[in-house]
Amino acid sequence: MRKLAALMLMIIGSAAQAAPDAVEVAASLGLKAEGGQVINACDEAVTPTLTPVELGGAVGTAQLLVIPGGPSTLTCYGDIPGDMHLLVADGAGWRSIFNGGGFLIVMPGSHDGVHDFALGGPGFSFPVFQWDGESFTAGGKISDEDLQALGELPTFP
Repeated sequence: MRKLAALMLMIIGSAAQAAPDAVEVAASLGLKAEGGQVINACDEAVTPTLTPVELGGAVGTAQLLVIPGGPSTLTCYGDIPGDMHLLVADGAGWRSIFNGGGFLIVMPGSHDGVHDFALGGPGFSFPVFQWDGESFTAGGKISDEDLQALGELPTFP
């Protein structure tokens, strides 16, 4: 009986720690979900991804939801991965702390203990976003050269 009780606790514990489902998270943000996929900005059914991003401080581990392009990726999103939503758990749901498009590059600098990030994509400089206590806001730019000088940084997706 004790073994069964211990097994049940392990199963319940693993379910509580299970990774969130990307389609369910997207639907909770009001995005149209259809047949296990989400409708992107180009009106195409695509499979979203959800990736944990460690930002530290009050944010901790956020979730990066990416709604990719489908067959029209180049005409819809160009060189970026798709629509991005950086989210934190908020009670039983999710709260968006950043929306945009590009490659999220976690920087060594921080504000209030939360890492800044650059939004990479084509170009010679990249916007840097900083934590303001509630969400990420524009906080300047970093040149491609200065970004490369920082070495290998965590980049998502």
